[in-house]
Amino acid sequence: MNADAVTAAAVLAGLPLGEDRAAAVADLLGAWVPAANALSARMQAEEVRDLAPATVFGPVVP
Repeated sequence: MNADAVTAAAVLAGLPLGEDRAAAVADLLGAWVPAANALSARMQAEEVRDLAPATVFGPVVP
């Protein structure tokens, strides 16, 4: 993850983002994304396949 990728994503989303903020977001995502990917891989393992989240979100009924 780098500041250029963050800036490009912000432009696509129509979000104003300065260069200093883009660098900070890139650093943050650089730390979070690998951890999120590791957790995702862990949760796909056979030994935890039957676990369910403590909170389940369902459809909103008006």
